[in-house]
Amino acid sequence: MKRNMLLLIMAVLALGAFAQEEQDVFVKEYKIGPKDLLEITVFELPELNQTVRVSEDGSISLPLLGQVAIEGMAKDAVEKKLASLLEEKYLKKARVTVFIREYQSQRAAVIGAVGKPGMYELIGRTTVLQLISKAGGLTDRASNEMFVLREAKNGVRARIAIDLDDLINNGNQKLDIPLQANDTVNIPIDQMINIFVFGEVRNPGALKVNLKDIIKGKRPDIELREGDVVFVPESIF
Repeated sequence: MKRNMLLLIMAVLALGAFAQEEQDVFVKEYKIGPKDLLEITVFELPELNQTVRVSEDGSISLPLLGQVAIEGMAKDAVEKKLASLLEEKYLKKARVTVFIREYQSQRAAVIGAVGKPGMYELIGRTTVLQLISKAGGLTDRASNEMFVLREAKNGVRARIAIDLDDLINNGNQKLDIPLQANDTVNIPIDQMINIFVFGEVRNPGALKVNLKDIIKGKRPDIELREGDVVFVPESIF
């Protein structure tokens, strides 16, 4: 019992570390673009502290510096660029910090069993549940498992499986991972299939069977007889 409890605690800690790591990587690697809202702080010149929105051409307008192009740059790179520009004309050493208050230039897609599938902007730190909520929530045909499809740096598309029962019904917030730009959240439709039974049976006809529930052990398996016909109209996966 103690060993099982220790393994459970280790698993929870690992999931928490994964979610935090995902968030840290997202903030560090995020590329700033049009409509993002930035909070800029210059420690040596507090009068330059302000909140600005990136324009459609990918630049921001700042006192003393004028228009500064920053589209496609990470937060750290913007901080270094602004500090360098200030040091060229006004300060010997400048300390600049940039905090991204709204992430509006990046989007993610939601497909499958949600009220309003489509593309949605990632504003701030957006998790899978927040995005599903924006998409109108889950429909009654949603599967018990969802997938986050994410493109890695090497071009390979990774798939992160998330147990919706554990996340929603059990409240396991460790599974509510933050999303990244261009992620696709796929909630498969849990669809009933038909099994047509003919031959020497008492009541020939069509039986509706939820194959996924049988596979997961939630419903008893059905014993088929000689002459039965199993008809699967389309892939259930």
